[in-house]
Amino acid sequence: MPNWTRFRSGKDPDPRFTLANERTYLAWMRTATAFVASGLGVEAFGGSLLPPAVRTGLAALLLISGAVVAVASFVQWISAE
Repeated sequence: MPNWTRFRSGKDPDPRFTLANERTYLAWMRTATAFVASGLGVEAFGGSLLPPAVRTGLAALLLISGAVVAVASFVQWISAE
């Protein structure tokens, strides 16, 4: 679990590291958004292409993967910051 009081103490880091950390976080958030959008797309538009059980399973896998990537990227961002 991250130590939230860490932001209030110590000296400021080099801004390049903070900006690089933020860019990496945003890249992972784009990846998570793509997973969620793909899951929604498979469920909404994959009706005639895939059997219902496969379509629902794939959509659920993509949605859960997007959520896991989003949470993991936030935890990594906090720990690196």
